[in-house]
Amino acid sequence: MGIKVQRPRCFFDIAINNQPAGRVVFELFSDVCPKTCENFRCLCTGEKGTGKSTQKPLHYKSCLFHRVVKDFMVQGGDFSEGNGRGGESIYGGFFEDESFAVKHNKEFLLSMANRGKDTNGSQFFITTKPTPHLDGHHVVFGQVISGQEVVREIENQKTDAASKPFAEVRILSCGELIPKSKGEILNIQMRRTLHKTFKGSIFAVFDSIESAKKFVKTPGQKYKDTDLLILFKEEYFAKKNEERKKHKIEAKLRAKQQQEKLKLAEHPEMRALEGKIGCLLKFCGNLDDQTSREDFHNLFARHGEIKWIDFVRGAKEGTILFKERAKEVLARARDAHHGNLQIRNKRVVWEVLRGDMERRALRKIIQDQQESLNKWKTRGRRFRGRGGRGGGRAGMAIRGRAQFQGRKPRFDHFEDRRAPFGRIKRAREERDDRMAPKQRKRAKRARYH
Repeated sequence: MGIKVQRPRCFFDIAINNQPAGRVVFELFSDVCPKTCENFRCLCTGEKGTGKSTQKPLHYKSCLFHRVVKDFMVQGGDFSEGNGRGGESIYGGFFEDESFAVKHNKEFLLSMANRGKDTNGSQFFITTKPTPHLDGHHVVFGQVISGQEVVREIENQKTDAASKPFAEVRILSCGELIPKSKGEILNIQMRRTLHKTFKGSIFAVFDSIESAKKFVKTPGQKYKDTDLLILFKEEYFAKKNEERKKHKIEAKLRAKQQQEKLKLAEHPEMRALEGKIGCLLKFCGNLDDQTSREDFHNLFARHGEIKWIDFVRGAKEGTILFKERAKEVLARARDAHHGNLQIRNKRVVWEVLRGDMERRALRKIIQDQQESLNKWKTRGRRFRGRGGRGGGRAGMAIRGRAQFQGRKPRFDHFEDRRAPFGRIKRAREERDDRMAPKQRKRAKRARYH
């Protein structure tokens, strides 16, 4: 009595124009063509690394179905060029025809494409009709056992004159289905990071939907005393999408808060006003042109201490900064006036500012306070010089006086004031025995001539 060989199974997840079309599952005839089947299996799992000839990953993932002939076959497997001119086997280059024992006598057979005798690489085709004329030329090494409707959908794609489909038919993912003794789990794929670290979750593929449902519904499943969270693929990705959205919102909020903190750090005055959050009251309405800050002082002075009023005569709106919470001050004022808070018999809308509007208003108040402080510091010193009050040049000019350099002349009579005198060179006066330095120098020089 012979031993039944467990044939390997592989799968393709197909996408047409980036839209999932379904899964195709193959059974490989490893008992007839072991070398050919091993080549296909490894190209499905990608476990052999990079090809020697193409220097491309030996993997069918993302590979195209580059040739489609209706009522004949669909062809793919060129992972390096994508047009039927590339690809290679896991053995490096081509390998020989292994066996022609299985004939092309039905649809949905898996066979090797080649360029002639012993030129098998990575390209394959799936028959959609019996093709006996290929017997003895191409090696049949498997068959489709699930997903025949997906193969038909590929076959029905419109093509150009070279049989290339207009739609992009791609292998979205692929791998091996590993059956266990109970026939429940066919494949397990571990999720790893870029550093090849196991992330703590796996994807398990079962042989039937019934087995998968039974496993998911089994309560209290654990792994090394750790409770397991078990979900179907759709539920898992939906959960992950919700988590990503939540993390994205939280990240945006953290970035916004960090930006606000940086802005506060740039303005020391704003940090000082952090304790004033909630103390700003905005008002607006059809105010009288004669309305002044004094009107607001009279309205609120008995209900809360006012630190600043940002308002100019003739404006229709402004803000009031209180020492305490604006909401509490506003409530007391309304109670005192029976809810009728008017300015000069004009209706006014009152609003306690919050958030970004409040911070912008506080920043404006800081700037106004600084400008007011600067004006106060420079008041009365506009025309003062270094010599004290009235000692500067500008102070003398403002009072109609001129500043002269050098020794000033003396006048015996009022009429003598009209005599022209230069700023530097002046005639020596008879009554003045003193001589200017330049005059003494010229006089000394004249004695030697």
